Amino acid sequence: MQVFFITRKYPPSIGGMEAFSYYLFSSLRKFIDVRLIGGSYPWWALPYLSSSALYQVLRHNLAQFASDQHAVIHCADAALAPLASTLSRFSNAKAIVTAHGLDVTHAGHMYRHLVVSHLRRIDGVACDSEYTSRLSLSAGVRPSRVRVIQLAVDTSMYMPMSRDKSLLLLEDLRLPSLSERVVIMTVGRLVPRKGVLWFIENVMPVLAARLPSVLYIVVGEGSNALPAQRAILRLGLSKQVIMLGGQDLESIRAISSWATAFIAPNIKCESDPEGFGLVTLEARALGLPVIASEVDGLGESILNGKDGLLAGTGDVNSFLEAIEYLIANRDRLWPASDIRERMLREFSWDKVARTYVQFYHDVQAGTV
Repeated sequence: MQVFFITRKYPPSIGGMEAFSYYLFSSLRKFIDVRLIGGSYPWWALPYLSSSALYQVLRHNLAQFASDQHAVIHCADAALAPLASTLSRFSNAKAIVTAHGLDVTHAGHMYRHLVVSHLRRIDGVACDSEYTSRLSLSAGVRPSRVRVIQLAVDTSMYMPMSRDKSLLLLEDLRLPSLSERVVIMTVGRLVPRKGVLWFIENVMPVLAARLPSVLYIVVGEGSNALPAQRAILRLGLSKQVIMLGGQDLESIRAISSWATAFIAPNIKCESDPEGFGLVTLEARALGLPVIASEVDGLGESILNGKDGLLAGTGDVNSFLEAIEYLIANRDRLWPASDIRERMLREFSWDKVARTYVQFYHDVQAGTV
């Protein structure tokens, strides 16, 4: 089987979809013949990517398409559905896309006309969560063509770091001594749906009053960074909340070695849904239990009470109860080794790649 994997988001750009494209392509290469087409493209450059991919595929593989019934076009997100559909019509290849959430629900009229209408024609739609599958069905995709294939994490990169090793890195970050603090942390883009601003304004004042030793460390950049900084000053939380901006993985590993929990306080944003929440896998690969909002597809990979806790979306008391319960029971109920073991067992990229290969075969055989 020949697979053409087409993506508009790929390293060196950084982000969840870039990580998805990189790790899936790298893992697929272990099992099948797969060719990468694309790279990192902004929205306005999609016509160029589409024409370039069309030219490459048809120029180099037209003869193969004419005779090979096993070729599959796989576009890495639903925004590329028109390209997948077009390539499929020009060849004997079947076409699938991976849907992540926002790429299905984008509200623009032109987007829905060009993208969602083509999504309904695709031979298969792989969704990163049950929530995203419901979005796809609501967009008119046939149920038989939808399959949920969750994401994974590179556990070889997200290795826990010893506290002794972390000390020098933490010194470079100019963090206060963490040995007597109860550390919670969040890593991610600081955009409204991630809920960091909501958490600082609504949960942290109460938590800081109940637990003065708490320290909330936020790693990431985005449009809500400045409003969050202002909220910290306005609420007098400068000793309880530290915003570090963007940091490399080593620094994140160093901070996590002192953290009690990872917080994913996402809030509901109709125009910007959370399809899955890859960062929660990365946190648990580091051995951290996660406290996450029950919003969209964010909590689907979490075993409530086993490797994390789910809290009501936008519910201050629910978050406070979850945090306090986890702090009191972390060592007894959530050993880091058990949390990481589940990531190694259930959320490996090789496992995801094998599931995609089976999906390719099923689409090719017309059984979806």
